Parts: sequence; C-alpha cells; structure tokens
Amino acid sequence: MNSQFDGEYFSGWGTDGYIEDYSITLNEVSLDIEENAMLISCNIEVDLSFSIETVDPTYEKGDPGDGMISESSSTKVLIQSNITYLLDDKEFIDYVELDNEYF
Repeated sequence: MNSQFDGEYFSGWGTDGYIEDYSITLNEVSLDIEENAMLISCNIEVDLSFSIETVDPTYEKGDPGDGMISESSSTKVLIQSNITYLLDDKEFIDYVELDNEYF
C-alpha cells in the first residue's frame, strides 16, 4: 500500500491492506449487436482492512521503540461501475467507475 494519508489530526502511510470479502451485483446487462459486446452495469461491495503508520509526536530520541504509531481499521466501499466486454475477443475493453461510497 504505502499510500500517504493526510487526516484532520495526523498524517501517515497505509500498510497491511487487504480485502476481507467482496460481492458483485449485476444491475443490468445488455448486448450491443453491432460491436458484439456486453454492456454491464454493476455494484461492487468490498470489505477492506488496513493499518496506518505515523510518527509518534511524543517520541524522543533514546525512548524505547521505533517512534511509530500503528492504527488498524476497516471500512466498506461500494463502487458503482459500467463495464464493456467484447464477446469475440473475450476481453474487457472499458471500465468506468460512476460513483464510490465509503461506509
């Protein structure tokens, strides 16, 4: 992960992120006859767990430990998407994320 996060009270970087569970719901599937492609509208719901590391502001040189604070958390993400799949080539050619929501 190693992505930088800037919060209201601290900043840090993400570590140990993983997907615990996910589900995909197909909302609508249609066929484009001219392109021989499937047009798929779907929702993807993902349960994520992760840790955020930050420097301990009270740490002083010589104190025990490495001067880092690690906080673990989890969240759910709902992603609404459209996907285009070519039937002849058996490949996804387009992915559009319409909206995402964290809860």
